[in-house]
Amino acid sequence: MGRVEKEKSEDPMVNLELAREIGRVCSYLLEHYAEMKDRQKELIVGGVRYFISDGDGVADFEFASGLIDDAQVINHVLEEADIGGKFIDVDRHRY
Repeated sequence: MGRVEKEKSEDPMVNLELAREIGRVCSYLLEHYAEMKDRQKELIVGGVRYFISDGDGVADFEFASGLIDDAQVINHVLEEADIGGKFIDVDRHRY
């Protein structure tokens, strides 16, 4: 999150609110990781890695919508892992 905050200070188009929401969901998933089944764990690892990776499909800080794909991946993880109540309202964060 430190990098996102730094990017926000240099570029007002960085969606810090969305990054924080994704971060909260990732934290929740990691906090409950030990309770998950193997398939859920695989999904969680993939989703969290996607969020923290610089090399994902859409550059997080080059476009105003750069974090939207990260939120969509986390939502997919939640859906596939059958974890309800944590979905990110992606439309609310679109510019």
